[in-house]
Amino acid sequence: MTHSFNAVRVAHEAIAHVLGPSMVALDATAGNGYDTVFLAKRCRRVYAFDIQASALKKVQARLKKEALNNVMLIHDNHARVDKHLVEPFHVAMFNLGYLPNSDKSVKTEPHSTVRALKIVCDNVLEGGVITVICYRGHAGGNEETEAVQTFINTLDSNVFLIRKYGACAHKNTPLTIVIHKTLNGGLYDGS
Repeated sequence: MTHSFNAVRVAHEAIAHVLGPSMVALDATAGNGYDTVFLAKRCRRVYAFDIQASALKKVQARLKKEALNNVMLIHDNHARVDKHLVEPFHVAMFNLGYLPNSDKSVKTEPHSTVRALKIVCDNVLEGGVITVICYRGHAGGNEETEAVQTFINTLDSNVFLIRKYGACAHKNTPLTIVIHKTLNGGLYDGS
């Protein structure tokens, strides 16, 4: 029996153990809102970014259906995350590429994604977790994945622990990167 790799499930499982009701989270790429809802059900506040107003309308509808009112929707590029956050955050999620069933020319770009990741890594609280799902199978996906990997290779290994899932799979399989910001030389265990 074979199991297919599910990048979103891997990201959710990697981040779930640090989430708690007093925490603040960042969804850097709100898209259809699945990560936003996942975070909103487990955190005090979520900041959700998307460059497409139509995506944010879908997220808003999904949040209303779930009766969640702890999300601040931000219509802006995730590269400007530092212009909008007003409080420290514990976790961040990036689900790169384009919005499914929409204009594929509107997608995350290497330069803005790397800028956003740098800001997030510099500002996530100790013990926090950042997940990044890179899609390699679309136009520009490999370049963005390479840019993300080049950036994470510059992170201080005494501060950040990095795990990759799906790296050895088929070249079109998504790559899930989990970045743990250490807490006094160790990892936060959720307690």
